[in-house]
Amino acid sequence: MNKQYVEDWLNKLKDYWFNKDINGAVSLFKYTNFYQETPFMKPYTSLEEIENEWQ
Repeated sequence: MNKQYVEDWLNKLKDYWFNKDINGAVSLFKYTNFYQETPFMKPYTSLEEIENEWQ
């Protein structure tokens, strides 16, 4: 992972967020299957759980 990869990933997430593109946003997690908004919440560990959260 390098700086350019992270910048591209974050820019994609920003674009998906502003355009309410849930499928696009969820696709960013296809290689990790892990999403957690805060350290105090239970993480989502499947694409289905992540998609339901973004709905």
